[in-house]
Parts: sequence; structure tokens; C-alpha cells
Amino acid sequence: MNKKHIPILFLLYLLCGVQAGWAQNSPNCATVSTNDYLTGTAFFNYGSVSGAFNRQQLRVNITAGQSIIGGAVNQQYELNGGFWTRFLMPPSPPIVRASEGDLEDRIQVTWTPDPLSPSATSYKIYRNGFLLASVDGETFSFIDFNVIAGRFYTYAVAGVNSFGEGSRNSSLGFLNPNGVVTGQVKTFSGNPVPEATVTLSPTLGASVRFTGDDMAFADYNPVFPRDQFTLSAWVKLGNGNDSAAIFDLGSTISKNWWLHTLPASAGKGVRFGVGKGGGQKTEIAHTFPAQSANDWHYVAASYNGSSLLLYVDGELVGTEVSTIAADSMPLFFGQAPDASHFYTGSVDEVRFFNRQLAQTEIQMYMNQSVSANTEGLVAYWKFDEGVGTKAFDITDNQSKLYFCGALWNNTDKPKVVNAGVTDATGQYKIEGVNYGAGTTFTARPSKDFHFNQALEFNAVNQNYASLTAFGLKDSATVTVTVKAFDFSGKQVLLSKADAAGANQFAACLNAGALEVAVGSQAHAFGPLGMGYHHLAFVLRKSGSGLEVQAYKDGSSIGSHTFTGAPAAWTGRPWTLGAAASGATAHKDYFTGLVDEAAFFSQPLPLNKIQEYANIGTGITDTTLSSYFNLNEGSDSTLSDMGLALTGKGTVRGARWSTVVA
Repeated sequence: MNKKHIPILFLLYLLCGVQAGWAQNSPNCATVSTNDYLTGTAFFNYGSVSGAFNRQQLRVNITAGQSIIGGAVNQQYELNGGFWTRFLMPPSPPIVRASEGDLEDRIQVTWTPDPLSPSATSYKIYRNGFLLASVDGETFSFIDFNVIAGRFYTYAVAGVNSFGEGSRNSSLGFLNPNGVVTGQVKTFSGNPVPEATVTLSPTLGASVRFTGDDMAFADYNPVFPRDQFTLSAWVKLGNGNDSAAIFDLGSTISKNWWLHTLPASAGKGVRFGVGKGGGQKTEIAHTFPAQSANDWHYVAASYNGSSLLLYVDGELVGTEVSTIAADSMPLFFGQAPDASHFYTGSVDEVRFFNRQLAQTEIQMYMNQSVSANTEGLVAYWKFDEGVGTKAFDITDNQSKLYFCGALWNNTDKPKVVNAGVTDATGQYKIEGVNYGAGTTFTARPSKDFHFNQALEFNAVNQNYASLTAFGLKDSATVTVTVKAFDFSGKQVLLSKADAAGANQFAACLNAGALEVAVGSQAHAFGPLGMGYHHLAFVLRKSGSGLEVQAYKDGSSIGSHTFTGAPAAWTGRPWTLGAAASGATAHKDYFTGLVDEAAFFSQPLPLNKIQEYANIGTGITDTTLSSYFNLNEGSDSTLSDMGLALTGKGTVRGARWSTVVA
């Protein structure tokens, strides 16, 4: 071996290694963000090469020595010997970049000349092989406004000097077809139709696929919440995952939150966790049913300030109490922050809210897109671009997602339609609509008319509803229909307290169990369970004792006799979603839905309890003294429809929601 070549090979290897190191900007991948593009030039002795690529695909030009004077030309590149002869020729190809959907109405082309190239007196810009424009040698960018979204253009740039036009370098550029559809829905008589859903067909778009050695990331953004949030996405797990990171904002430092797959030994499923710092964490795991393990699943992970809640395909599958420690770091897709636990599978429709979503909202948003202006939405990657190395957040925060090897999948995506909901004037707006050349869309309005509403409570927001301060007979029946979203801690469904706030009666959810408390005594009647449940409590007072017979969905679940029954049902109003704390305050807030509350002046027989559990309370029942059906839907006052007509109740922060059985 010629020993003179040894340092050349060594330096060339070192150069590539150094360049790869420079390319490892936060948070590390060959795909770099807008300000991280790397160029490089090396100067050696003996030999030359132009237009070289290293394995990171970062272009370099290398010139070496001047052992000979001369050159050779082929159709694409020029080979020259001798350093100074390099300046007796046309400019070397510049490094070219074109915007990939970053701009809404134009494509920007920029280029960087080789520092050791002969100077260019002008540059020629080509689009799809045809000359588009010429600029002077001091201009290094060009904006093309004459472009159509959804079409892809190849831009090439070549330098020109007195020796002629140099070779071209090129880059792909495009506008994202990110359309907005607006309109109004009216009846035939011209009246606006509020709360109608308008869907577009067809739905064009893509999903993103990870192959087990790639990832994507979004730079740290302070709008990403960590103390109260909901992350929702469609996921389709591939094979070979072992605690793989689908989304990760801090698992390796035990802070913030993450959504991983289950360990390989546990089958296919997901695990939602939050970190408390110092290596402490709390997680909820769920295994997908075997028959649908390979299908798309809609996963929503929520933290309400004190508890984790995990929903799969619209249903609550687990909850845990925990605190969270916040830290600032990038959001990773497909790997953990320390470049481990790579994920194999697909994701789509990733949404990030800075609040806890109720289950009714999760179910509503599951199969349709949402507006960029949806309350609390801080990031929304639809993944409908289908091409390029970035995905775009359609909210005003515009958090770009950079692909580091992740792939577009244009043939497999979940059944999510582009949709909008009309406001009070019948107007609707559908954003982020992906379209192609010549695509015709059909907008179809529809509205489900619901005759049943419910009150939705969120413990984090300390919601409750005050009824009235009516009393009960010595023998009476109390019924309430509820659906819990959170099964952690103690939550009060319905309560009554005296003027000082001392408990008289409370129906509670305590660590998932249905519990009744009379005075300071409590008795558990077994687990409440998920979904809607009609609860009935038959009360029989005898002396200082109060017997409570409990029913769930028309079936008896036990009885218990409490000592120290209330002498009289006076004092503070009956309350939904909380218990009294002193003379004016509240505590033990509920997270979930309450559909109706009814109070009867005598014990109901079993057949009546079963009837009302199946079809709702019979308002013609002569024993019905107070009845709140909670169907107002938009008012802050609650009407007592009972025969006693004892007055009005008041909603304290709870929101109205359509009943979903």
C-alpha cells in the first residue's frame, strides 16, 4: 500500500464521523429541522471528488491536491485535478432545499453555494426541468407563488459564470393540500340547525408507520401541558414490541407522561404512565382483545390533576391515583428519549388537549376530525400529508413533527371522517381537509335528536349541582342514575347535610365501591362498575335507626341499618356531585355523569324500581315528591318536576352532555 494514502483515508473517515456528529442536533436524527441543515467542504492532498454524499446523506464537496492539471466531464459531474483548475470552470452544484408544506400559499427554494466552488455571477432556477427564473449571484432564495396544493415539484438550481452553467442540484417542494370547508345548515323554511354534524366524503389522507428503528419528534413547546391533559390517537400495533414507546415525554427521567406498548410477554396492548420524579411512576395497562389485537384502536390517555384515566375505543378501562412531576423536553414518537424502546406499528390522528376530556367527548371525537379551535386543543397532527419529512400541527401553535425514518402509509388508516359541528347560527367549519387534483367532495349534514341530557361533573373543576332543601318521610325512596368516569378516591354522587355541614345521607363511590354514609357511619354495597347504573335506596326510619335497602339496575345489592338516623331532613340543600364541607363549602367531588335524581314519599316496590331502572322515572307516580330529570341541556337552573314542586336547583360549573348509553 502507498503509505501516502493512509492519512487521506483516515481523514476522510474522520470527516464523515465529525459531520455525523454535527448533524445530531436536538433531539437527533438524519432528518433535521429548518435551522439545522448541515453543509461541509473538505480539503485534502491527492485526488478530488465533487458532489459526494456521506452515509448521513449530507452533501460535501472534496478537493484534493494538484498533482495534475486537467479534467474529465460526464453528463452529471466534472472531475478535475489540481486545486487552481477548479476555479477555471463553471460553479459546482449548490445544496438546494425547497419547502415541504411549511408555507401555506407558496414554495420557497433556497440554496447554499460550495465555499470552494468558482463564484457564480448568477443562478438559474428550474422547476420540473423547465427554466423558471434567473437571479444574480448574491441571491440565494426564490419564492414560487404559481403552485397548486397537492402537486409535487422538483426544483433544481445551477450556478452560472464566464465558464458556463454548472451542474444542477435539486430538491422536492410542495404545498400541503390543507383545505377548509365552511357552510351553513338550514331547514327548508330557512331556520338555522345548530349542533348538526357535517361530514365530507371521500376522506383522503394517510397514517404514519414505524418499523422498529426509526422515530419522529416535536421540539419542546411550552404549550404542551403536563399537569392536566388528554392525549388521544389511533394506534395499530405491529409485532415484536416489548414495552415500546409509542409516545414519550419523559419515561427515562420518570417525569411527565408516556404511552408504551405492553411487554412482549403480556400480549398486544398499551400502558399509560406518568412520572413523579426520582424513579417513581404510576402506570395503567390494558390488553387488547385477542380477536382485534392487530386492528386499529382508539386510545385516549388523560390526567386530571390527581388521577390517570385510560380509555380504549371510547370506554374507560382503568384509572389510578397519582401525582406528576413536570419537566421540559421534546415529545418523541416511536422511541423513548434515550433512543431505546423503538416501536413497530402505526399511528394516526394524534391530538393533545390541555384539559381532561369527558368520556362523552372522547366518544364523540373518536371517528371524526375536530376543529382546530376545539376547547383546550393545543396540538393536532392529522398525518394526512402523505409525503415529505414533516407532519404539521393544524392548531395555531404549529408544532412541527420531524420524521427520523418514519414512513407514510397511504393505504392503511382508521375510519375517521373529516367533520364539523354547526353552531347556533347553523355555521360549520371543517379544517385540515386533504385533497387531490380534481377531487369532488360531498358534504352531508345529519343530526341525532336526543331527548335525554345529563349533567357532566369534573372533580378537578370542583363541579356540583345544588337541588333544594326538602325533607323526606320516615319511609322514602331515593333514586339516582349515574355513570362514573373515574373510580379512584372518594367521590360523592348525591348527598344531604344539616345547616352546619354535618352529613345526613350520602351515596358515594369509594375506591370503585358503591358506599352509603349516614352520619359518620358508612357501609359498602360492592363495586359500582362501568357504564350507566340506576341506583335506588329505600329508606325506613325506626326510632334512631335508619335501614337502607340498596338496588342497582333493579336488583337488590344488600341492606344495612345505621344508628343515629337524622332527626329531621333539614339544613343544606340536597347536592349532586359533592358533599358539604362546613356551612358553605364542598368536598369529595365526582367525575362522571348524573342523568336524573328522584325522591319518593314511600318505599317503592321492587317492580316499580325495576320499571324505573329500565324506562326512567314515571312522573305520574303519586308518591313522587321531587324529581330532577336534568334535561334542561343549556340552563344553569334545574327544575323540580315532582308533585311537591319544591323549587329550583342550580348548576355549579357542571356541563350538559347528551346521554350515551
